[in-house]
Amino acid sequence: MFLAGYRGRPAEALPLVSRTIADVVGRGEGWPVQMANWSTAVLYNGLGQYEDALAAAEAACEETYLVVGTQVALPELIEAAARAGKHIRRAQQLSEGRRPARQAHVVAAAGCRHRRASL
Repeated sequence: MFLAGYRGRPAEALPLVSRTIADVVGRGEGWPVQMANWSTAVLYNGLGQYEDALAAAEAACEETYLVVGTQVALPELIEAAARAGKHIRRAQQLSEGRRPARQAHVVAAAGCRHRRASL
């Protein structure tokens, strides 16, 4: 799923994302959904489909099952929002560290602030 997303192959990535989500939702697992949404955001950002990337990245950032999940999805959210010409308050809040403080989020927030400023 991730590799197909990074390679920009929607015909391979999207069925894997759909199957992953369908499989894990039935079992009540959340973090694989977050990872599937992140993978979808990577795919669509790479293809220049920023509105679709934005929707997927927002979904990935809403889930908080894994701290690392939000950390990897946040740059995709910022890129999609910037390239789609959208001001996303959620991206700004997350990148400025206005979430419940966790050390990992603070470190990620600093990097995301710099990335957002460069776009």
